[in-house]
Amino acid sequence: MMIQKNKNKKNSGILTTLGIKVRNLVLLLLFFTILLFIIDIQFMKNECKRKEAGYPETSQIYKLKSPVIWHCIVSNILSNLYNSFLTSCITIICIELALRDDTIQKIQEIFNATQATRYIKAFYPNKGAYSNLVIDHIRNLQPHNKIKLLGLSEEIRILQEVGNRIIIDKLENNCHFQILLLHSESSLLKCLGVDLEEAILNNKKTSLEAGVNYFLNDLKTRLNNQTEIKGTIEVRLNIDYFSPICYFSGNDIKLIWMYFMNFQGSEYPAFDILDQEFIQETDYHFDYLWKKNENRVCFKFENGKIEKI
Repeated sequence: MMIQKNKNKKNSGILTTLGIKVRNLVLLLLFFTILLFIIDIQFMKNECKRKEAGYPETSQIYKLKSPVIWHCIVSNILSNLYNSFLTSCITIICIELALRDDTIQKIQEIFNATQATRYIKAFYPNKGAYSNLVIDHIRNLQPHNKIKLLGLSEEIRILQEVGNRIIIDKLENNCHFQILLLHSESSLLKCLGVDLEEAILNNKKTSLEAGVNYFLNDLKTRLNNQTEIKGTIEVRLNIDYFSPICYFSGNDIKLIWMYFMNFQGSEYPAFDILDQEFIQETDYHFDYLWKKNENRVCFKFENGKIEKI
């Protein structure tokens, strides 16, 4: 990372050492400086001195009418011009050198900001900052929209906050839900609270399992004999496959988040990703885990009937 940063700074330095425009300006000024200097030294000054030496007693009025004065006047003009050009070159170079680091830093900041917005639409520091966004998105689903949810068992609370009545309403609009949760008996759950006492960990497992069971049992009661509903909802439990991220995918929102190894692991940061290649990779990650757990279906409603619970 440091090597790449130094490389970027070096490339930026090449680009801004004299800058494309600044370099061209300095070269142009130097060209005219040298040209005027040669014309002055080789022609005007010598001719001026030679003419003045030939008319030492000439009056000022006569000099104004003679060729000698014009050589001297032109020589003075040229001398002032190339001295001014040379001074300008030196000034420009000094200013550029003095401001180079600031210029490179500004370029780097702009580059980093542009890179960030290519991949990330928004950042949410904790669950409270974005959970309402997820809930509102589900409540505002349009017909035929599809939802993917990958997480721990406690992610079922998001759906509980939405409410089963609204979920059924979305199923009636032919929406589709794929929900993949971590099984409460998975050994991976301990990885999120390695320092927890066994009793606390067991309580956490019991709480997660109770939440899932309550949600699914209530959903089963509401969906029983609802044969006219064309939408689908399927819940699978992952017990063996580790996922470094949790994921929520909707029509215009792609959220990923992670858990930290502590008791407050539910307070996690989340990113609304934007880059299409990144989204495809994340979808593939979900689909891979979904397929690997095809034999661990804990609830499935399809074709107007409950096929498994």
